[in-house]
Order: sequence, then structure tokens, then C-alpha cells
Amino acid sequence: MERDASFGDRVGIIWSEAWRLLVAVPVDVAIYLLVTIIGTTLADLFAPEAGGTLAVSIGALAAAYAVTLKIVRKGVEGGLRGGSGFPTYFGISFLSGIAIALALLLLIVPGLILWARWLPAYGYGLGEGRGATEALSDSWEATTGHVGPIIGSILLPFIIGTGGALAVMFIVEGGGPPTWWSSLIANTLIYSSQAAGIAIGLAVFSLLARRDSGLAEVFE
Repeated sequence: MERDASFGDRVGIIWSEAWRLLVAVPVDVAIYLLVTIIGTTLADLFAPEAGGTLAVSIGALAAAYAVTLKIVRKGVEGGLRGGSGFPTYFGISFLSGIAIALALLLLIVPGLILWARWLPAYGYGLGEGRGATEALSDSWEATTGHVGPIIGSILLPFIIGTGGALAVMFIVEGGGPPTWWSSLIANTLIYSSQAAGIAIGLAVFSLLARRDSGLAEVFE
């Protein structure tokens, strides 16, 4: 990205590319949202115990992998250029998830920086065929100088999704068991923001790594 471009322009470029990726696979995005929202809502209502939560987590991870792979294959310029699969996706999720969660709990700003530096790692892993640690390393190197706009692009969907869901659950339920409609609204906000996060991460990858893409020159 041109470093003399304004912060708002750079965030807008990321959002524009993310939207292009989402509309490239509308059916797959819709399936992801239906599976995760309905599955999690049903688990909230009928299986809120640990077993239900674990099943939802596994299902959501698998659904996120499937839609990420589809976006890389059909939306990102150049598509798949390697043979990495779910083990790589899981490795990136596990390693980055633990580090980011700990950093956010201890110090918010370092957590946001880690999140931004590793956001496009799934693109490097699945798109370029890297292993989990190599994808994280490539992502870290590529995002040097672009951390601010990346945080700016991902923060709003995260606040709307997670903050909105927490507000719904707190206002409606007040700590009691969820109603079907409050759970549905909360899960819709959460997984819609996660879908946006997937697209934003792959948009950053597309703009940084795929120099043959039409928008990539603005990231140089």
C-alpha cells in the first residue's frame, strides 16, 4: 500500500477487496452463515453444556476452513498455489489464537498488533502452500508498515459483531438462559463479523502477496 495514502483510503482499499472476495462466493458464504448461526443457536438452546460447546467449536472451525478455502480458490487472484489443507489451517488457528488471546488479556495493544500481523496468515498457508509456522512468519514480514490500516479495517466489524452480541445477551437475558431470538441475533452478529474477518484477512493477503492483482500496486 502506498505509505503516503491516507489512513482512511488504505482501510477503504482493504474493505473494497474484502467485499469483492465475499461476492465472488455468495453461496458458500451463505452456507457458512447458515451452518454456524443455526448450529450455534440450537446448541445454546438445547445443548449448552460443555459437549455442545465443543461440537459447535469443531463445526464452526470446519465451516470457516471450508469458506476460507473456497474464497482463496475462487476469489483471490491466482487461486491456490500449494497443497496445504486443514492441518495447516488448524495449526495457524491454534498458534495465533493462543498468542493473540493471551496478549489481548494482558495488554490490549500488543494483542491488536499480533492480530493484524497474522491476519493474512491463512492466505499464505492455503494460498501459497506454506506450513503453519512459515505462513505466520510470511504474514508477519509482509504486514510490516501496514499494521494501522489492518487494525482499522478489522476493528469495526469485530466491535459490531462481538460488542453487539454481548449487548443483546446482556440486555435481553440479564444473565439468564437465552431465548431463541436473542441467541439467533447474537450469533448472527458474531458469525457475520467472523465472515467479514475472514474476507478482510484474505483481502490483505491478496493485496500484499498477489502482486499481479489489479489493486496490489496500492499496497507496495
